[in-house]
Amino acid sequence: IILAIIMDMIPLVKRALYPVLVISQTIPTVALAPLFIIWFGFGSLPKIIVVVLVCFFPIVISIVDGLEGVDKDLINHFKLMGASKLNVFMHLKLPYGMINFFSGMRIAATYSIMGAVIGEWLGGEKGLGVYMTRAR
Repeated sequence: IILAIIMDMIPLVKRALYPVLVISQTIPTVALAPLFIIWFGFGSLPKIIVVVLVCFFPIVISIVDGLEGVDKDLINHFKLMGASKLNVFMHLKLPYGMINFFSGMRIAATYSIMGAVIGEWLGGEKGLGVYMTRAR
């Protein structure tokens, strides 16, 4: 959430990071999971990293789009009424951005299950993923 807010407040950061975030979503999680297992071992950490990584991008992209999608006329109206940048953000952009935040959370909830299954499948010592691998 903090990254999305920074990207909204500082256009230079958004221009630098937004394309990286969108492109990094195209990297398959199945390709990254073995690397995390090599780097961090067979414990819970690689599985958690896979789930966090899978959930991070949809949430950030959704929040950035929500904060950016606020009607410019409403922002101008707030500024004409004497609102500071903080007031515009807290009372206008943040409530409008919450709709997209929850949409991103909804997408991330589905992705998290997929990430957990992939992490368990590739790096599990016991559990459903191990049984799936042995069944072949």
